[in-house]
Amino acid sequence: MKRVAPIAVLVMLSVLAWTGGAAQQILFRHYTATDGLCSNTVWAAFQDKQGYMWFGTKDGLNRFDGYSFKSFRYDPGDTASLGGNAIRAITGLGDDSCWICTDTGVYVLDMSQQVFRLFKPVGRKPCLDLITGPGDAVWIATDQGVYRYQVKTGRVTRFVHRKDDPNSLTQNFVRQLLVDDQGNIWMGTAWSGLDRYDPRRKTFTHYKATGEPGALSSNFITCLYKDSAGNIWVGTEKGGLDMWDRKTGRFTCYMHDGPNSISDNIVHTVYQPSPGKLYVGTEKGLDVLDIAKGSFTNYACHANDPYGLNDNAVYVIYGDRQGGIWAGTYFGGVNYFCSGGGNFEFYYPTGAPGALSGKAVSAMLQGDSANIGIGTED
Repeated sequence: MKRVAPIAVLVMLSVLAWTGGAAQQILFRHYTATDGLCSNTVWAAFQDKQGYMWFGTKDGLNRFDGYSFKSFRYDPGDTASLGGNAIRAITGLGDDSCWICTDTGVYVLDMSQQVFRLFKPVGRKPCLDLITGPGDAVWIATDQGVYRYQVKTGRVTRFVHRKDDPNSLTQNFVRQLLVDDQGNIWMGTAWSGLDRYDPRRKTFTHYKATGEPGALSSNFITCLYKDSAGNIWVGTEKGGLDMWDRKTGRFTCYMHDGPNSISDNIVHTVYQPSPGKLYVGTEKGLDVLDIAKGSFTNYACHANDPYGLNDNAVYVIYGDRQGGIWAGTYFGGVNYFCSGGGNFEFYYPTGAPGALSGKAVSAMLQGDSANIGIGTED
């Protein structure tokens, strides 16, 4: 049998392993506290206009330039430092500022000067989420209502629950925010369902889990996401994943009920990389939903897999402008992969039955039409 150089063999293996229409193989690259992350618990991700990636952790803020991490933390001796280390959300406004949502208030980062200032209207209230909306408005979710800051005028409006007033928030503890294609602001609460605010009419519409067909599955909202068709995806605590159809106004619920279903009913994050596909972060890994078929493929953590997901609790999924996907986890830092996939499958040793037994592939032999013999040196 002719001996072939190891590198050439690996290339040939990749070519011969063309997957065609099979499920996408996802190979993850891991970034952890060992690499410079402030913490392995990552709750937020954002790419600024210069291309830097920002990550919010439970112990500080990181900026990643593709090579190394820069850390920002609270410094009691520096009035221009970040005021809190638990980062829940990050968003940009214009070319030179980032808004940082922390457990001790909202901080605005001047990126050219690298200094932070407290957004005083919210004060030290815990921030749970923030987004930018129509007209360069910043919307801020707290446990004491929602704030709207209109940048051009400097006006701040606070939305709160008012007893016996249906045209108000259902409760003040708001966990998630989203702006839809019509400019409406969706507000996900901790125990009282979902509110939709129409800024033009100044009216609220409320969605509750009633147990009826087409209703929300749970009143505890964990994430909100708008897909390319304008439908709203709602992650819940123990109620699975809901999809609000903009045409019918009804919810479709996806819950764990066996093979090809969602892996867990606790849903932390959703991201759509392309039409027809949805990435879903749960407590039991990363799920890929084929929307047309309604079927899920799960990618979970396996201890011996160096290219697999390194933690099952996926709290944020963010797609950058280059096609990369960043999955922030609770214990494993950030897991990165390229959403383009490709037509090649990579075989490597994992210790699992049927896996390649060694890393140093030095020979291969064509058997019958369905088999290839592979020799390793380790």
